Amino acid sequence: FGKGTAQNLLPLDSVPAEAVYSGKTNGVLKVTAGKFYRLSSLSLQGNGITPDVPIPGVMEKVIERESSHPYSLSSDTVSKTAAFAAHPPLPRAELIARSRSRLSVNLFAEISRLGDSLRKSAYLTEKIPLSLAAYSSYVGRNRSLHRRMESLFTAADPSITIRTSTSAKALFDLNPYMRRMNEKTLSSLSTDIVFQESVRIMSDMIELQNRQ
Repeated sequence: FGKGTAQNLLPLDSVPAEAVYSGKTNGVLKVTAGKFYRLSSLSLQGNGITPDVPIPGVMEKVIERESSHPYSLSSDTVSKTAAFAAHPPLPRAELIARSRSRLSVNLFAEISRLGDSLRKSAYLTEKIPLSLAAYSSYVGRNRSLHRRMESLFTAADPSITIRTSTSAKALFDLNPYMRRMNEKTLSSLSTDIVFQESVRIMSDMIELQNRQ
């Protein structure tokens, strides 16, 4: 989940450690051994990280979250004042305004609507037909939604250039497998509209900070 706690698995019988992960035990006890806190003293547990500039997506509306599980831990705070040098405040309002202006005229509005459709399907708030013909149509519609989701998130932007650094390229030249993986990553990023918007947000931030 990317959650704010850490657990240890303790087998309830005397077996080698590797047996715990193969299921060959009489059970395990999961003990929460650590929690993560921010400098504000607030736990990440149950809260996560709120982005300064949100980008609409699809999967966050349908993915399983730890808070939906029974006995998940709630958020808390610690009585400790952290001493740290705070960075200058970001021009958050301007960054959000610029990003929203861009997102309102591209595919992100449709992405948000698509997420609502997938959520409705995932949580079964719509009726599933039992006749073969109607069910086939229902399955076909869901497949169409997933295909549409994949196509929405891919669009090339010629204004953004992605390349491998010279030092990394030297390493990849020695490892054909890593070179192929890097090429796939570059190809994926070159058409990833979420990545593209992230680059634009960072460019905006650099521009605004240079004005100060």
